[in-house]
Amino acid sequence: MRRISSFLAALLIALFLTGISAARAEHPIGRDGCGVATDKSAGLTDALRERAAHSCAAPGSQPGARQWTVIDFETPVGFDAPVSLRTKFTDFSAVAVHVQYADGHWSSRQWDSGIAQRNWIAGGRMTLPLEAGPEGAPVRRIVMSVDDANSSDMLANLTIVPTAQVAAHDYDVALLFALLCGLVAVPILYDLAFLLVLRERFLFWHLAMASCSLFYIFISSGLVVVIFPGIPTSLRWSLHLWSFILAIASAMQFAAHYLTEGGLGRPMRVLIKGAALLALTTGLLLGILDLGAVANYDLLHDTSLGLVLLTCIVALAHGLMRGSRPARFLAAAWSLTLIFFADRWLRAFGFYSAPDWMSYAVYVGLAFETVVTALGVADRFLSIRRDRDHALALARTMEHLADTDPLTGIGNRRAVERRFRNAPRPTALALIDLDHFKHVNDRHGHDIGDLVLKSVARALSTIPRHLAGRMGGEEFALLLYGPDPLADAERLRQAITAHVARDVPGLDSPVTASMGLARLEGGEVFEAACKAADTLLYDAKKSGRNRLYSGHFDYAMRQKAAAEKRSSAAA
Repeated sequence: MRRISSFLAALLIALFLTGISAARAEHPIGRDGCGVATDKSAGLTDALRERAAHSCAAPGSQPGARQWTVIDFETPVGFDAPVSLRTKFTDFSAVAVHVQYADGHWSSRQWDSGIAQRNWIAGGRMTLPLEAGPEGAPVRRIVMSVDDANSSDMLANLTIVPTAQVAAHDYDVALLFALLCGLVAVPILYDLAFLLVLRERFLFWHLAMASCSLFYIFISSGLVVVIFPGIPTSLRWSLHLWSFILAIASAMQFAAHYLTEGGLGRPMRVLIKGAALLALTTGLLLGILDLGAVANYDLLHDTSLGLVLLTCIVALAHGLMRGSRPARFLAAAWSLTLIFFADRWLRAFGFYSAPDWMSYAVYVGLAFETVVTALGVADRFLSIRRDRDHALALARTMEHLADTDPLTGIGNRRAVERRFRNAPRPTALALIDLDHFKHVNDRHGHDIGDLVLKSVARALSTIPRHLAGRMGGEEFALLLYGPDPLADAERLRQAITAHVARDVPGLDSPVTASMGLARLEGGEVFEAACKAADTLLYDAKKSGRNRLYSGHFDYAMRQKAAAEKRSSAAA
């Protein structure tokens, strides 16, 4: 974060220094102009006659297909070197510049919209060359006309600049914009990587915001002309407008989904989404409505921008008051963007004027916003991953507790049944019942009985490949694996007596166990296998206890069926 902030601060300083050095030789004249509007058949004489007949109006404030600005110099201005008019890029079909010199001589030049591609300069600007007067005569008046303009920016942002300075300054600014594009592209790659493992809406909207911001910087700065030199002016302007609108709408949607419920209440969330809808609606209205004077387009655009800025400030204040950590990231990310857009908005409404290079600062703000919100996304990603890991660990713990017998620490009936169903399937299932265990409890107490049960559990767990579980009371189960389960089962059954004698001294008689073992073929269900093993266990206890009875599953089930038949007949 600190390195990124330092890098962007260095960009701002570089922008400031290049802007200051360039501004010394510049002569802003756009705000001094008086606007006139005519149809396309009107010429320079008609425009001057119209200007003389009316008071001075702001450029673009009147309806008309051909917009004029007339700039009169109180004292004729002379230039020692060739100069050009620099202006902001907008959509237009033709532009003309008429220069009147102190001796009354006029020079006129006209261009089609292709001049915006041929004479582009970084930062969404273009230049129009001014012809030198006869024998260096000073300039008395400049008149500029623009056909089919959709913004008054071309008329209101005129600056006279030395032609030699344009190329050198343009290279420096173009390099800064290229660096900004590279900087904004990095979070896009991070977003794509995050989306592979975390499908969250705020990630999608941050990807959309970063992509639109990158596209806006690429289009608005003029770098698009380097890659696509023949791009039509109307297409370039549409891409410029919609990349800006979509960047704002995506930023609003990102904020609505990024700020958690604790950081943003439902009414504020609706307000932010409303700001996104306002941005989109503004773009549509600018494209389909005939608002008369071109200044009305700027008014609609700038008013909507002001409402969006106000919404951002209110939403951030709301989130910060709630102590939201995402809101702190968003406040840091939006700080420069809000400042620079507020500066642009105040200048658009004429509250004050600033050097032209200040318009470039908003691009640094967009880059800063994209990078810092990417850090916020990474922080949120790590937070979600921590919560997910904690939830998974808790789920594993709960599952372990649900599968564990609390007294002995081995698996319970649920664990045995689940293991029985999973591959590899056991080759045998055995049920074990402690002989005369009630005598142990009655004579020595339940505390000693519990110690005996724990010792039995340890004895049955001495062969790791088999699974021991407590079915309830003094009954245990064994899932046996391997080709010779009978030998292992008998070894474990006999180990019970030895383990109990060692672990629980003082018993008046050895603890023995009876076992019924059912061999399995692999397709049996758990309940049926338990019934088969239980039948064999019954036979073992009936034959005198302290022994193992085994048989195949089918045999045990036939024995059980026969026993049930005899019981029914006796009844």
